[in-house]
Amino acid sequence: MTLAIRKTLFLAGTALVALPAFALAEPPAALDRVPTDVVMAVGVRSIETFDARLGKLFDDLKLGQDGEMAEARKLMKTPGLNPKGSVAIAIFADPKDGIKAAAKDAKGKAAKGKAAEEQDEDMMDEEGNEPPMVIIVPVTDYNVFVKHFGAAEGAKGVVELTPPADAEAFQGEMYAKDIGGGYAALSPKKDIVEKFEGKGGNMAEHAKALGKIGNRISDSAETIIVANIATLAPKIRESVKKAKDQMSQMAGMGGQAGNIEGAQRLMEVVSEGFLKDAQIGIVGLGLDEGGVWIDIGAQFKDGSEVGNFFKGNGNAPSLVAKLPDQPFLLALGYDTSDAGIKKLVKNAWELMKPKEDDANDALGMMASMVTQIDKLGGMSMVIGQSPGGITGGLLSNSSMFISSSDPASYVAMTKGMLTSMNGKTIAGSTYQSTYEVGVLDIGGTKVDKYSTIATIDPNAENAMQLQQAQMMMFGPAGGASGYSAIVDKGIVTTMSPSKTLMTAALESAKGNKALGVNKDLQAVAARLPANRSFETYIGIKSILEMAAPFLGGGKPMPATLPPIGLGATTNDSGTHLRIFVPTAVIATMKDTFGGQDEEPEAAPAEKSDKPPRF
Repeated sequence: MTLAIRKTLFLAGTALVALPAFALAEPPAALDRVPTDVVMAVGVRSIETFDARLGKLFDDLKLGQDGEMAEARKLMKTPGLNPKGSVAIAIFADPKDGIKAAAKDAKGKAAKGKAAEEQDEDMMDEEGNEPPMVIIVPVTDYNVFVKHFGAAEGAKGVVELTPPADAEAFQGEMYAKDIGGGYAALSPKKDIVEKFEGKGGNMAEHAKALGKIGNRISDSAETIIVANIATLAPKIRESVKKAKDQMSQMAGMGGQAGNIEGAQRLMEVVSEGFLKDAQIGIVGLGLDEGGVWIDIGAQFKDGSEVGNFFKGNGNAPSLVAKLPDQPFLLALGYDTSDAGIKKLVKNAWELMKPKEDDANDALGMMASMVTQIDKLGGMSMVIGQSPGGITGGLLSNSSMFISSSDPASYVAMTKGMLTSMNGKTIAGSTYQSTYEVGVLDIGGTKVDKYSTIATIDPNAENAMQLQQAQMMMFGPAGGASGYSAIVDKGIVTTMSPSKTLMTAALESAKGNKALGVNKDLQAVAARLPANRSFETYIGIKSILEMAAPFLGGGKPMPATLPPIGLGATTNDSGTHLRIFVPTAVIATMKDTFGGQDEEPEAAPAEKSDKPPRF
């Protein structure tokens, strides 16, 4: 990658790390100057806000700012630049990859004429491996701005900008021209700047393409990245083909080539469905005093096959609220009550299920689960912190809640599935499985007990790795075992035969001492999208405490620490995932893994604080 392209993407990437989010109502203003047929666009709402929030983040975390970061922040103070203005980056198609042609074919447009083809060739990077791009920056005085970078007084047309001799991050060629309306266009390639018009009037089309999902993300982000799926289709297909080839190679090495075909079919159909029905992909970034978050979304065409899968609101929080309030490594909930999601699961299984001659017991168990999908409202699970640490088994303090309109049917399916496994050998492991009905009475609830212990053939391929994985997951027990019981509209199951754990799981399923009222979790949940179908919480405090013997130092762990949160919606003909990382988690991770404790040293006296000349 050329230095010019690298520094451009660095500036965009820096904006994605630390920008605030507000109810902002429309995309960044500079996108109005970005043509609607670009492959990708980056929009930053305000240079001033970016600089202020970036500086505060680094100051709060006592992180030094030097090298590329220091130079980037100096650029924001360049004379002639409008600090309150918006920035955009337009990335165009590379005709070498056939991207534009594919996009036009998808839209049913006529083939390009010779002149347009020649223009596309002119816009290619000289090395043939970099997409053309333009940076649109706001200026209060264009002439002052370019003069700072070495342009002659009153220079007209396209001018070359000269970087300072001591710049490390910002080297290479850069050209600029005035496109009017308070904006300048910059690019590492002179001919691209010459041909770029930068006319306004594109905002309405951008907002339309974003759809409900894209505009939702844009409204709560200071920075967005928007990808035009149609123009990226050839690249995506190429990536899918490579992934399928790698899966075949890995399966062949493991002697399980037949079992991989279903996954490959699913990958191919899902990717083609995505390319056919998706309008845009979008990423949005934000930061405030509470933490940093990233939004990732896709908007599908309304009424399309894929879009119709994502129509209903979810209620994953109600499922997580059924779990016991305890220190955890991971807590998650997934709502499957919507008809579109149920259909999606069924369709996925139809693609994945093996041919009869490739069938095995493991996939048979999956088939049994799919038969229950119409009765299932969702599930939640908490992987609690193991009292025995890492050697005690990751799942030794874990429980699940499964929502079902017919819990007795689900229990019968589970019992039949486990008993049918007894004595069978699957993938080199021989199972001893049992299911006992009504072995306990806890608070008036009849409790069943199950066990499925796998004995691994020492001569089997990867036997040692399988034994290590089994010990890591289940500890000395050597396999999954625990209790299960029916509660109102659901089933509670533990992953270890602990009466104390089962008692807590039954109580929380009835609304007592449940994870849903945990204050730290509630604070993070409030930052996730509403009406979410999926949510996950990562208990960083418990993870670090379990790993403490291997970390060798660091500051003492805080008394409480909020989790990292992930939440996703499946409505409005699209998907929207948010990852939220609390500031307290960032600070704790920095302290634990050796971040700077002291204030950053002052810059040497000989270094100038003036903006770099590029």
